[in-house]
Amino acid sequence: MARKVLSVCYERCLPDSTLKFLERGGCQVTCACGVGAALQFFATAEFDLILINQTVSSPQEHLFVKLVRKRSEIPVVFVSGEVAAKPVGVNVWLKPPVAPEELLRVICELVPAYGRAISGSP
Repeated sequence: MARKVLSVCYERCLPDSTLKFLERGGCQVTCACGVGAALQFFATAEFDLILINQTVSSPQEHLFVKLVRKRSEIPVVFVSGEVAAKPVGVNVWLKPPVAPEELLRVICELVPAYGRAISGSP
């Protein structure tokens, strides 16, 4: 069973090469452009992890994480270049650039595969 990832992006979605790498590694990635779209996806589908990919943090991400935390303990990974930008409730903060291998490793650690042991590779 695939790890279901909701990727919240603002400027652009994850690069195609990263999306393909994550899919080969056992992830099913849904891209949401902005907080509004992310909230709609989050309300209508189940996800195993939320990935927020934002070069410059804004209050919208903090509000989104706060709203998610009211309803779920789903792991949240925050990718941002700002050291002080980590919203409360984020499980892992990564500073870009993040290699696809590192991103998959973090996802696998936070969302173990169903019925199989997790190692450094998918």
